[in-house]
Amino acid sequence: MIRHANGEFSQYSHLRYKGVLVKKGQHVSTGEIIAYSGNTGWSLEPHLHFMVFKFRKNGKGFRTLKVRWKGEF
Repeated sequence: MIRHANGEFSQYSHLRYKGVLVKKGQHVSTGEIIAYSGNTGWSLEPHLHFMVFKFRKNGKGFRTLKVRWKGEF
């Protein structure tokens, strides 16, 4: 999970076993490789679940946000 400066979070699930390249608290930049997609957890084949969200102000859960892609992949 990454906490962004604007208060949003992004979550990456089913990463490769030992495939995370960053450490807790580390600053990352746009375009930096942070991990490799894998097949961990409840998963039948390698893939990535990606979500952007913001915690609700009342402390009860979160709301997912629409993702706007920029540039090439």
